[in-house]
Amino acid sequence: MRSIKKLASVLLALVLVFSLGFTALADGETYTITITNEKSGHTYEAYQIFAGTLSDDGETLSDIVWGNGVKYDDLIAALKTASEDSNSALYGLFPSKDANDDPITYTAAMIAEIVADLVDDSAEAQEFAQIVSENLDTAAGNSTETASPYTISGLAAGYYLVKDQDGSVTADGDAYTDIILKVVGNVTVVVKAEYPTVEKEVDTDSASIGDTVTFTITGTIPDTSAYTSYTYIFTDTLSESLTFGEIKSVQYGTIVSGEFTSEGDLPTAGVAGADDPSYTLVENGQELTITINNAKALSQKAVVITYTATLNANAVIGGDGNTNTVVLEYSNNPNDGGTGVTTTETSKVFTFELDVTKVDGDSYDAGSYTKMLEGAEFRLYHVEATDDPPAETIYYAQVDADGKVTGWTTDETDTSIVLTTDADGKISVVGLATGTYFLEETKAPDGYNKLSDPIEVTIEATYIDNDGDGAYDTVETLKITVNGEESSSVDLESVGMDVVNNSGSNLPSTGGIGTTIFYIVGGILVFGAVVLLITRKRMKNSAQ
Repeated sequence: MRSIKKLASVLLALVLVFSLGFTALADGETYTITITNEKSGHTYEAYQIFAGTLSDDGETLSDIVWGNGVKYDDLIAALKTASEDSNSALYGLFPSKDANDDPITYTAAMIAEIVADLVDDSAEAQEFAQIVSENLDTAAGNSTETASPYTISGLAAGYYLVKDQDGSVTADGDAYTDIILKVVGNVTVVVKAEYPTVEKEVDTDSASIGDTVTFTITGTIPDTSAYTSYTYIFTDTLSESLTFGEIKSVQYGTIVSGEFTSEGDLPTAGVAGADDPSYTLVENGQELTITINNAKALSQKAVVITYTATLNANAVIGGDGNTNTVVLEYSNNPNDGGTGVTTTETSKVFTFELDVTKVDGDSYDAGSYTKMLEGAEFRLYHVEATDDPPAETIYYAQVDADGKVTGWTTDETDTSIVLTTDADGKISVVGLATGTYFLEETKAPDGYNKLSDPIEVTIEATYIDNDGDGAYDTVETLKITVNGEESSSVDLESVGMDVVNNSGSNLPSTGGIGTTIFYIVGGILVFGAVVLLITRKRMKNSAQ
């Protein structure tokens, strides 16, 4: 039986990139595996699969026998079963009978020779390593460090499966590792794992109460070839200020240079075939659970979920915004079906308040107005323009008794659009997106002149991304521009403005000098009319 020159280096839980360095030692000595991993908290174990005699040059292992790290009878049986499964990557590689229909008795050397011809990181190599990991016996050693670098020492020459100890990977965003290594000297493994990721985006930074917004969840799936099945579940939690609308689409495809290219839509469960990828949606109050069924078939793909929600009357004004949080649960251990959780992703929608105070223009004193006007009526609207055909549509804000926006209407006779100043001269419109609005006075307080033109109001905000994940976390600045005059808000929830009214013009009171003048002028005019009438009459008589 020929000596084995190589054995596949296999990555199971995720696609792993690692480099190996060897320092050859004399035969009969023991060696150390050093594992570098950016994640802390790992406990690695080494199981000897094959043992043998190390050549003088320290490169070749011959006279292959079973190591004490595997239950080889069970391993051989499992390999034969896989060899008979047409869906297995190992189909036909480990037949139970030879060409003469005689049973084959496999030795360690025979198994090793077959495996040596497998391509590193191929589906066949990965499935072989998976079957090995399911038929382990006694570990030859394990790491004791709490952080990288991790070391496993005292290992005889041979081929080893190095894996995370079951139950030891507990950190969010982490995963188990299974690697088959040739150990004929000290070995260094640099593990760089590609973990599943999840991102959450919303189509707008701000919205008015009643507006529909669109959320997009993007999740990536790693290489799943090492798994019999693969769990992939999104749990999305909407704050009480958001009301779920509908799933618009669930797509799968690829991401290249940050750009998603769809390869198709995933159907709902029951529509797709039993073995085809699909999704299941379960609503439980403010929590949505979206399970990707048969996710193993989407190896190294991305899943993009788009759905709508409406900002409701429970909206948080300004400040910390209205949150929507997604958590991704995924398989992270092919050996026992364990699951892990990625870093939670949160997106936010912000909304704001406009406060208006109606004041008497003649009451300005020491930098402020002292007289507030009750009973003025306004309506707030925004204008939407279309290009084809060119047109402008006015949408009036509908408000409830507390000033909260309940919707928008084009009907200017709708009574819910009337905003009436209270005894303090105030009105508030609660739940507005940033943007440009127009405040139109439709009725002035008794004795005052109504504004001739609507007031143009623009609300602007900037935001802070505290953790650098590309999503806004809180409001940084808030400002208002009124007819071109800009001012910043003191708080980060509302903007305020004064609307000045001036009193109407009245005639002087009865008995005043002004009235006397009117009387005199009036008398003169009447007298002149009488003289003119008499003169014309005399002229007429003379003519006769």
